[in-house]
Amino acid sequence: MLDSPSFLGLDKTIACFLNFERKGRCLEVQGVMGLIDQLKEQRRCKIVLILNDASLKEVSSVDYARLREKVIDRELKFAPMAADCTLLALRKDQFSKLLRDNLLKLNINNIRIIKKIEKLAFLLTPKLAL
Repeated sequence: MLDSPSFLGLDKTIACFLNFERKGRCLEVQGVMGLIDQLKEQRRCKIVLILNDASLKEVSSVDYARLREKVIDRELKFAPMAADCTLLALRKDQFSKLLRDNLLKLNINNIRIIKKIEKLAFLLTPKLAL
């Protein structure tokens, strides 16, 4: 990959590595971090590494923790509050207010999960009406 023409064209670009924790077994953390370092240092790229470090497998987690200090300049932790997520994801009607109150009690802050719950709740509501 490093010798390919497409790699040679990467210079002063933004490269995003998404879902790093889902990498395959044949892809080693050390190799990916080496590539990131090379892009950063030799190709002057800006790198964005998006991952859920809590989902890294044990061996990958140890390697990532060891190498991140050397490769990563800044880290941002995205941890939205459940209240903010429900405000973004749900409508502003009375039914959504009831749903929002219960989602807040459960402290659910995953917008994808909130939208699934909302969809199922709207499907179930007519069935529950007496």
